[in-house]
Amino acid sequence: MGLFFEKREQESSKPFIVIDVVMLVILAFLFFLTIISDFNFVYVGTLFMFLGVRSLIDAIESFIIKEKKFKVHLGFAIIIFISASSFLFN
Repeated sequence: MGLFFEKREQESSKPFIVIDVVMLVILAFLFFLTIISDFNFVYVGTLFMFLGVRSLIDAIESFIIKEKKFKVHLGFAIIIFISASSFLFN
């Protein structure tokens, strides 16, 4: 658990904070649509795609700040994109 809740060396810049908040709002809306539509594969796949994009944005931010967690975020993004493709192209 310490890996995900560590304090960053540098705080996030304002554009990344804005992108993060917008992505969280979109993800909450998609999660709500997914539950309402009885977990339709299109909505679940879209939800996973946005989770992958969010992880990719975290990887880009880690790369710019030169943190060591770049590979972890990039790995999560790749795994989530593969999961999303299995839902969307099933």
